[in-house]
Amino acid sequence: KMFSIMGGIGAFDLPVDLPDITEAEYEAFSALSIEDKLKQIIIDLEYAIGLDPELTEAYYYLGVAYAQTLNREKAIEAFEKSIVVEPQREDSYTILCLFLGETGRYEEAQKIANLFRDSFPENRERYYYLTSLTYYHQGEFAKTIENGEKLLLISEDDSWVSLLLARAYF
Repeated sequence: KMFSIMGGIGAFDLPVDLPDITEAEYEAFSALSIEDKLKQIIIDLEYAIGLDPELTEAYYYLGVAYAQTLNREKAIEAFEKSIVVEPQREDSYTILCLFLGETGRYEEAQKIANLFRDSFPENRERYYYLTSLTYYHQGEFAKTIENGEKLLLISEDDSWVSLLLARAYF
C-alpha cells in the first residue's frame, strides 16, 4: 500500500502502510477547504513520519505544507530535517535558505548556502542565487549585485536573476 495525499500541495506517495480510506472518506476530504486540507495533510505526514522517521520525502512535503499555512518556523524545522534524511534534495536547501533569510536568520541562511555549495559543487547557479538572496534579505545590495552578476555570467535563464538585481539596484 502507498500513503497518498492530495491537496493544495499536489499529490505524492510515501511507502507507508496505512489503512485504506473509503470513498466516503475521500469525498469528505475533497470537500474540505484548502486550509483544512493542509491541516489534514500535516496531521497525516506527521503520522507517517511517526511510523517511519526515515521517510525522506515526508519531511520535504511537510515543510511545503507548513509553508503554505505560513508557519515559517515549522517549515524551517521540516526542511532542516529533510536535509538530514535526504541530503541530495536540492530544493530543501533552496527553500530553507529563503525562509531563514525572510525570518532574519542571515548567518544560518548563509551556512545553508555554503552547505549547498559544498554538497552540489556542479550547481554554482543555485549557490550564487542563494547567496544573492541572503544578501538581499540583509539589505546588503552591493553584495547582492556582485553575486547576481556572477550568476548572470553562468545562468541560461536570467529572468529571475535580472528581477533580483533590479530590486537590489533600486
